[in-house]
Amino acid sequence: MNLLRSKNKIIIFALVLLISLVSVFFFGGKDGEDIATWAATLLDSISELRLREFALMCNDMGLPTNYSAFSNIICAIWLLPVYLIGIIFHVNVSLFVYCTYLKIGIVIVNFIAVHFLYKSISRYNKDIREETVYLLWFSFNLVQQYSIGNGQIDIIGICLMLIALNCYFEGRYRAFSLIAGACLCFKVFPIILIAMVIAMLVADKGIKAVRYLIYILILPILQLVIEKVVFIDYDIAQYVGFEYSNSNFIDRLFEHDINISVSPIILVSVILFVLVYLLYKYSLINELDVLAVSALTYCLFFIMVRSHCQWYMYLLPLILIIGLYKGVTVEYMLLCLGFNVTEIVYNSVSTDSVDKSLYGYFVDNTGYFDYNVPLSKVAHAPEYVASIFFAFMFLFVIYYFVVRIRTAKNIVAKRVTPKAASQVLLYVVYATTLLSEIIIVLIY
Repeated sequence: MNLLRSKNKIIIFALVLLISLVSVFFFGGKDGEDIATWAATLLDSISELRLREFALMCNDMGLPTNYSAFSNIICAIWLLPVYLIGIIFHVNVSLFVYCTYLKIGIVIVNFIAVHFLYKSISRYNKDIREETVYLLWFSFNLVQQYSIGNGQIDIIGICLMLIALNCYFEGRYRAFSLIAGACLCFKVFPIILIAMVIAMLVADKGIKAVRYLIYILILPILQLVIEKVVFIDYDIAQYVGFEYSNSNFIDRLFEHDINISVSPIILVSVILFVLVYLLYKYSLINELDVLAVSALTYCLFFIMVRSHCQWYMYLLPLILIIGLYKGVTVEYMLLCLGFNVTEIVYNSVSTDSVDKSLYGYFVDNTGYFDYNVPLSKVAHAPEYVASIFFAFMFLFVIYYFVVRIRTAKNIVAKRVTPKAASQVLLYVVYATTLLSEIIIVLIY
């Protein structure tokens, strides 16, 4: 039995490595090129003793600094070996080499993230196998195309989010707070989950938990100081925002452009903090419920604002934790398959990311979409497919609550889903992404 499992682990990790290498070497995107260029330019600014002028150097290339200082510093450190090889051997390192090396690092961070994802799931389900979680995570087109293929570094913040979550589960609250603060240095989105976890801490420890909020603020404040003091004209806020006001529910609601750094996501987090504090204090919800509410909130927020597909990466770990805590079921794997297929179809019929809110699709009849257009209108296929894609995110959370209610009431399922069927579906989810990537490579 142990020998058989060892062989299965080798096969699974070989499959994971195979599909990841396809994404690294055969796919690319502007995001990865921009991130690699920022990192290489930061190294140039240091070698030329022009560190303060880093942002100005980027602007001269038409590349605004709309990533945080820590994001660029981490990427620069990762690219440093390749950069030094170029200097030592007087070789002009191409952007392709930088991007490829960057994406190898992204694959490694994905592996680290899945390890901590597994630790969170195994807290509730000791029978779950780590290799199963690896195969499922790397089977999502969302991971392969947007994280690895496009060279997006959101996975760094997601990895830190999962590490922080594990620190909370293990009772290491100071470590949780500091790592959560580091997480916020990459993107503001994790603040929703962090606010809910802090609410549980306050419910458990009272006013003493305020110190953890102070710990969370240390690194974001340090980063802000670095951006304002060390660099000239390093202003993320002027470049990052939900600029498509004609299709953005949040912008319409507030009647002006809402920047991501001061967006209603902060207000949402405050409201959820109070709500979770009250519900958790009186034992009306548990930790898993909080993760489910976090997942639902992310989904709603991304639907109502101009969003990019890679932002759903922040949602993915949560729906895997709340979905796999009872094991790998046929019902859950069918949800994963549906989500994966609709995303692949959406990517194949759409020329860009989700640049309109779902709300904007159906009310903005002055734009390029009219809900009265028949389904046969091919030009509007992306909008219809996107609607299905979004709908699957709701289903993941609904599935969790259905399972929880059924378990709480001790309702026994009428049939037992065969374990073999769920394992087959696991490989089918993997096959959908691998085949789609192979087809794209062959066509283009």
